[in-house]
Amino acid sequence: MLDDHRTKTLEKSIFFLKPGTKVLLQTGDSFRQVASYVGWIPDEVLILDFLLDSDSKIRQLREPPLIVRYMIDNMLYGFQARFAGNIVQPVPLIFLEDLTRIEALNVSKFERSGCLISAATCIDSQKYSGMVIDISYSGMKVILDTAPGNVEALEEDMPVDIYLDILGYNDPLKLKGIFRRLCFYGSNPVIGVKFLESQQKTLDVISDFIVKWIRYLM
Repeated sequence: MLDDHRTKTLEKSIFFLKPGTKVLLQTGDSFRQVASYVGWIPDEVLILDFLLDSDSKIRQLREPPLIVRYMIDNMLYGFQARFAGNIVQPVPLIFLEDLTRIEALNVSKFERSGCLISAATCIDSQKYSGMVIDISYSGMKVILDTAPGNVEALEEDMPVDIYLDILGYNDPLKLKGIFRRLCFYGSNPVIGVKFLESQQKTLDVISDFIVKWIRYLM
């Protein structure tokens, strides 16, 4: 059960969701799918429009943790949930319950193009999971899922390898860059990365994805 603060955060964010709003579903390292918001029964279940057309998708949705993310007015919300079931007729719906671990990130505080891309980052032989919160042709900012003390020793111009999970691509897209700066959003480290040159083809793929994603959300 959520504590009072997290319950209020969840209720407030979901209250402003409009039917048809796109949300990103993520489990494990490979499952990334987009669903549409249908409705919510407070303290019970979240209802999404999503077609489970294979047993493998059902198995993947059952793998913890199931992460659900959506954006409202430049605020990125994320929470963990548990797959409770689905129906196919009269419309394909899935039901999620046990919503926990609310995250809220104001992406308007970061310049450039906001986005929602899962990323694995490797710096000085250390690997971190995270989420790209903005990106341009020259660089990106990534919020990392690690403790602040694990990245405080990073030095400017350290090589950085970033592997992006792009919907529609089976394998992660790799980008090379150098570490530029470190800041914190609450307790979460945010790193700034400057891309190395001669990666135009990969950047074009990412740019196309962001444009399509933004259009899809509108």
